[in-house]
Amino acid sequence: MTEAQKKIIESSAFSFLGVYLNFFLGILSTFSIARIITPTEWGLLLIAESFVAVGAFLCSLFPPGAEGSIEYYIPHLRSLKGNRDVEIRKFILHNYRLRSLSGFIGFFIFFIIIFSTNIELTILQIILILSPKILIALIQNLNIAVILAYQKFKFLFIVMLIHAFMMSIGNFSILLINPINSVLSIAIMNLLGLTITMVISTFYIMKIIPKKNKNSQLEVDYKKDFYKLHKTYGLPLVFTGLIAQMGNLASNLIYLGFGFVQYITYISLCETIITSTLKF
Repeated sequence: MTEAQKKIIESSAFSFLGVYLNFFLGILSTFSIARIITPTEWGLLLIAESFVAVGAFLCSLFPPGAEGSIEYYIPHLRSLKGNRDVEIRKFILHNYRLRSLSGFIGFFIFFIIIFSTNIELTILQIILILSPKILIALIQNLNIAVILAYQKFKFLFIVMLIHAFMMSIGNFSILLINPINSVLSIAIMNLLGLTITMVISTFYIMKIIPKKNKNSQLEVDYKKDFYKLHKTYGLPLVFTGLIAQMGNLASNLIYLGFGFVQYITYISLCETIITSTLKF
């Protein structure tokens, strides 16, 4: 068996384990939450999470499709002859700079929308606690894209495992301690888990990306080609993602306001529409 074949098998194994182990631990975490809070509180948590998810999407509007471009172009550049470290480094940093700028602008707009809307106090409190997730998830999504581009599936598996375990342990701790406000405690643990995994991933990214070479005379200007690239294939991803996030928010509102049957009906309808569109 060649080294390439071993690498493929190892990467596939860790990718498979990561997805299903994360799914299993997610179920355990969900069951623990169900024992901590009431159905009404669960609905409020879903609404707050949906608002935060929409806010995260608003912050990731530019550059559109940045994660996809990282996952494709870094392996492409690494496969070319010659030393491409300067190009790779500049490409990665260019994505992070643009996404950070977009994130802070979107974060500001998000808060304007939230405070100009008549939202229930409990939902507003949860949103305020979870709001840092918007910027944290922004960076973490880029981190995961770089990790995938470098085919570091083992490390990604470890990060997913750490996050899932932290969420499970946090929820079981809340179950044992029984704090005064369990919903806010769950929101805090959710934020803490994502923050720790983002910090771990960021330090790892700083380790694997090419270091700055002061002796290199190569200057790379991505602005023109970068904007053209994302205009070509990124905008459809933006609108598709926006529709998906709004649909998620609407489904949670329907669940909270009308009940489980209407919620399942809405999900089934959305699934039918999406399936029909993909077949078309």
